Amino acid sequence: QHLRMVITPHVHSIEAVLHSPNLHRDPDFYGSTLSTSIAAIAYLSKGFSKPPPEIQQLFLETIQISLAVLRALPAVMQVRNKTMILLQRLILCLNTLILPSLSPFLEILILHSTREDIL
Repeated sequence: QHLRMVITPHVHSIEAVLHSPNLHRDPDFYGSTLSTSIAAIAYLSKGFSKPPPEIQQLFLETIQISLAVLRALPAVMQVRNKTMILLQRLILCLNTLILPSLSPFLEILILHSTREDIL
């Protein structure tokens, strides 16, 4: 319950930014804001290697909003980088539970990867 109270404001912040009419006018600014929330969720997941089912469910609920961020701003390097970190953390936390959700992330990340992403 405490973890949900910490993650929920980040999810709400992401939703608000994604609905902003200025999102695509200044993708770097909004990408920075969104990537900060994605990074916070990734950081919060760091303490869990084998979380109980209720914590797993909470992290599963963050997958769609994270994918929405990546879909909205796939060309913003900060968004891609923080999304990759989050995915790595969720793979460690959720193990096989995340497998059905990985494909759309990987498609977008591969399609929009740059030389800097590899280095």
